[in-house]
Formats: sequence, C-alpha cells, structure tokens
Amino acid sequence: VYWHSHIHWSGNWGGKSNAARAALEQLYSTGELVIHHKKGARKFYDLAEKYLPRTLLAAPDPFPEDAAHQRWRMLRRIGAVGLMWNRPSDAWLGIPGLKADQRKDAFRKLMEEGKLCEVSVEGMREMLYCLAEDVFLLEEVRQERIPGGKRCELLAPLDCLLWDRRLIRELFGFDYTWEIYTPQPKRKYGFYVLPLLYGDSFAGRVEAVAGGDRCLLVKHIWLEEGVRRTKAFDTALERCFRRFAAFNGCSRTVWPQG
Repeated sequence: VYWHSHIHWSGNWGGKSNAARAALEQLYSTGELVIHHKKGARKFYDLAEKYLPRTLLAAPDPFPEDAAHQRWRMLRRIGAVGLMWNRPSDAWLGIPGLKADQRKDAFRKLMEEGKLCEVSVEGMREMLYCLAEDVFLLEEVRQERIPGGKRCELLAPLDCLLWDRRLIRELFGFDYTWEIYTPQPKRKYGFYVLPLLYGDSFAGRVEAVAGGDRCLLVKHIWLEEGVRRTKAFDTALERCFRRFAAFNGCSRTVWPQG
C-alpha cells in the first residue's frame, strides 16, 4: 500500500481515505499517538509517551473481556442520551462487536447489577432504560422542579439527545433531519437548522447565522403544530437567542419580520 494511496477504511465510515490518515487515526485510536494541535481541519500528531505518564500507559486494561467493555460504553451512551431502549440504534454506533445478542445480554447484565432502571412511558409499548443514578432526575422533572424554570434551548444537530432519531419521534412526535447533506432542492427547511426545545418538548426549528458584523441573524423560526406564541414563550425564546448570540460572539440579534 503506497503511503499516499487511497484505501477503504472503517474509521472513515466505510469510505475511501488517504493511507497516511488511516494509519495515523488507527494509532491515535489505540492510544499510541495523541493529537498535539490542529490548524483548521489538519491534525498534527505526536507520540503519546511524550505527554502521558508512563504509569498510565502501562496500566492494565480495565476491561479484559469485550463484553465488559461493551457494557461500559453502553452505560456512557445511555447516560448521554438520558433514556434508551433495547433496540438497534445509531446511539450504539462505534461500539466494537455490539450485535443484537451482545446488546440484549448487556442490558440483562446491567439490570442484574443494578446499574439500569426500567422506565415505562405512557403511550409507548417499548420499555426504556435510564442510569440508576439518574432516577432522581426523572422525579425532579415529573414534579416540575426544573432549575431556572421553563426555558427555550437550541440543540446542535449532533447533540446526544438526537443520536436516535426514531426514539425522538416515538417520545416527542418530532421528526428531525439534519439537511446539511441534502441537496438544496430537496431540503424541507434549511442547510443548518437547529431543533428548539421549550420546557420538556420540542417546540420547533430555527435557522440562524452569525454574521461578520457581530450580528446573529435569525433567518427562520418554524414552530411545531399546536405551539402557541405566548408571552412566556416569547420571553424564553428571546433569552435563548441572547445566550446563543453571546456564544457565537455576537452583540445583537436580528429577528425575522412577521
């Protein structure tokens, strides 16, 4: 294989990759290299042993069995999403060797160990699961004891909550597609549209662009059917955009007309 030739590589989602990049990424994933710094999208690597303590590099594998490693990674994914079901899901992507049988065995074992709790959702046939340590959060939400009160938040397209789009449709009736890779004539909303949360439900979608004059331009707001523009909602939305503008280094916000 020539160093600058192109090869099919699983780390590139099955697509072709430069052989040099594939080798560097593989060494990074096994812990032999670290990313020293980046310039734009270009990564610069160096030997891990130059930056990490030898005691850490020589530490034994905490998961000598594949099944234990899979359970650990599944717990992290469930904790990140909040609630998950025992079904095939994009939330499990990247967990080596995790097929249907391994996933089911992992759920059974995690339940036996008391690390997961079952959650029944009204109107859903499928049982969901959360981390045992997060059960108190469900009770807080059920009692509407939400810090800061009801507020609006914008979610990034790859936010943990959105990893399983089918689950989001089942739970919230919200059908979201990130249309960045959709040809423009086929887009329903826009190039980079963010889901909008209000309280415990999805209220709609927002397309906003940070301009060069430190201005956040809110191009479109699409509300879900049944969402009303109340004073409380508008106040929460304004505060949300104020935070989003500051996050993007903008000092003012321009709203769509009408």
